[in-house]
Amino acid sequence: MQYFNMLLRIILSFSILWLTLRLLGKKQFGELTITNIATAFAIGEMASDLATNINENPMPFILSMIGYFLLAFGIGYVSLKSRTLRGVFEGHPTLLIAHGKILEDNLRRMKMSVDLLLQKLREKDAFRVQEIEYAILEADGKLSVMLMPPFKELTADTLKIKTQYKGLLIDIIADGKVLSDNLRKIGLTRSWLNSQMKKEHIQNISEVFLAQVDESGKLYFDLRTDWEDGQISN
Repeated sequence: MQYFNMLLRIILSFSILWLTLRLLGKKQFGELTITNIATAFAIGEMASDLATNINENPMPFILSMIGYFLLAFGIGYVSLKSRTLRGVFEGHPTLLIAHGKILEDNLRRMKMSVDLLLQKLREKDAFRVQEIEYAILEADGKLSVMLMPPFKELTADTLKIKTQYKGLLIDIIADGKVLSDNLRKIGLTRSWLNSQMKKEHIQNISEVFLAQVDESGKLYFDLRTDWEDGQISN
């Protein structure tokens, strides 16, 4: 009877854990932010307690797992709706290298040593800091690296093709909302943005999921309707 009870608890804990992770979505555990890691450890610990504490009433463990799932699901939901809260729960990208120079203050703020930074750069096949245009530490801890044009693979320099420097893309619309601070930082106005939207036959800001601009003023628009005719199921 004791072993049968343990078997039932294992099946129940596994089922709740699987269902929880499934409902939270692929993003929660594909990109481990601080919130994701806390969710993974907490739910895993509760599932383990439910399976092994065979002499305890299972309901407190089950209710705790359900409560934690609701909390994690709620955080994920409000993070999708609010850019500010998304930054609070998931963090922001941090620029670590700009134009071949390490930004020491940002490195210290991220509590990252120069040795660890160089290791992460080598993992991206970037061995010389002076060849790096930008290196950005993403919210999930991954490092994104953009090499200077002459040092990229199959470079325009080796192919003897003239190129125009485009710089780092700046977000100016996200989730259908204009990022006014970013517009001001790059010296652009809301009226300029509206005129560019008209050229692309975009009637309303809410139609745009993401808009980015490079240093030459070239815009990239990603509309909410781009994939309506070609949805990919989970």
